[in-house]
Amino acid sequence: MAIYVYIVGKVQLSNPPLLTPYVQITTDHFDVNNKYLQCELMLINEKLNVEITFFTTCLTIRETDSVRVLIKELDPEITSKLLSQATFVAIIRSLVITNELNLSDVRQSLVYFNNNTLIYNYNDNYHILKYSNSIGQIDLQTAIKLLNYLMTNSSYELSKNTEFLNIIQTLFIGQTSPSTTQGNVWIGRTIYGYKLLEKIGEGGNSTVYKVEYKNSLYAMKIYKISPPSPTQSITVQAIRMYKDVYDESSNLIALSNKSKNLVKIFAIYVDLSRIRMIYAGDLTVYLDYPPAIIMEYMEGGDIWQIVKDHKDQLIYSTHWEKVVAKIGLEIANALEVIHNNGYVHLDVKPSNFLLSKKVNVNTAEELLNLLNSDQLVVKLGDLGSAKRIGESILQLTPEYAPPEQFDVTSKADPSMDVFSLGASLYAIYKGIKGFNPTLISTLNLQTSVDIRKEYERYYQELLNKATSPFEKYLLKMTSPNPKDRPTIDNVKNELTKFLI
Repeated sequence: MAIYVYIVGKVQLSNPPLLTPYVQITTDHFDVNNKYLQCELMLINEKLNVEITFFTTCLTIRETDSVRVLIKELDPEITSKLLSQATFVAIIRSLVITNELNLSDVRQSLVYFNNNTLIYNYNDNYHILKYSNSIGQIDLQTAIKLLNYLMTNSSYELSKNTEFLNIIQTLFIGQTSPSTTQGNVWIGRTIYGYKLLEKIGEGGNSTVYKVEYKNSLYAMKIYKISPPSPTQSITVQAIRMYKDVYDESSNLIALSNKSKNLVKIFAIYVDLSRIRMIYAGDLTVYLDYPPAIIMEYMEGGDIWQIVKDHKDQLIYSTHWEKVVAKIGLEIANALEVIHNNGYVHLDVKPSNFLLSKKVNVNTAEELLNLLNSDQLVVKLGDLGSAKRIGESILQLTPEYAPPEQFDVTSKADPSMDVFSLGASLYAIYKGIKGFNPTLISTLNLQTSVDIRKEYERYYQELLNKATSPFEKYLLKMTSPNPKDRPTIDNVKNELTKFLI
């Protein structure tokens, strides 16, 4: 039995001096380790000109929740075009050995679809279409249509096929209506009584939608479903997924109501029998009854949007330090409740620092006044990542995670949240996206030992450059040694002092 993989996505380039182009995809059903694959490659530019190379080499680099597919051995002329062109779509086709992919019990169904992956069984051969988040999501009907073209036509024929090029133009290059480019199969539908209005966020494990119920707005987090192991039955996989969503759900709902600085969770929808049906290949069940969480809708979005839009006016202001300290204090209030109730958040980052309402500010002083008067409240979102203290860690955000969190044997500890809070506040304070050094945040280092050494070197550099007491305290929170980091209580006390 053969497995054909078709990878579609916008070409990205690594930071210099590594100019190898790559496409980044999710790991679901492509759970391969770092290795070389023989590939056929087609590149399409924004003018729909097609460049084709045959039998090139691709290198798959395994990351936490994604796979980076590097395109090797490119013709220098094509590499030059990639460097000079802002938009390039790559279609990579490869024949992969069966035991290198995670198909699991999906073999019992003809079609599997989870927003980033489509699997189709034809004449006992499997065809897997994978596309990266950078191109947006597509609906099942469009995904099947695209896969059909890739299965039945040669690259040369595809380059002459008007309908195919229209699909590429609409889905991956053109900026058309949200329902087309974002591929939201749920947009406009009513799920559990909530009407889905638009997609407002996406991560490796879920997608978040703005929804309406009885004239009120909420956020609905819909979980992606991907069988985790080829050695486990449908029932085992379904139980695991069910537990991931449901376990501790009542505690998390109660927890979210214990602090004004936590985004509230209102309801959890998950049914074991339906999840089992989804794993068995019944896509209609997934479309009608996906596992989901209903949360408070945060109208203002995340704090990074304000920093990005008004960076020069904010970070050079004499009030900026107090703004960042106030933001940190509100998130620390939320973390104190989480830690006191026996949990660790494990995904503290600026994109989870959510604002209670939209604001139009141009100066740091205006923002500080809104925060101090409680006209604007900062809340910590995504409690779905929380684990009990001492539990195993299943995910992380490389840009803000402490070095020990990269170790697969590490257990959830409150000091991890302190690190991530310090890293997030430092990034906001400096007006930069991400905290950890490039080698860590892009996961170019292979072992946890390498990550620790690289972080220690980087940390010492930051410490040597730090001048203000505030900056030095934020770095204390990000100490390489968890025992040297302050507790969340100490963080609250110290941040309060910077507000005086």
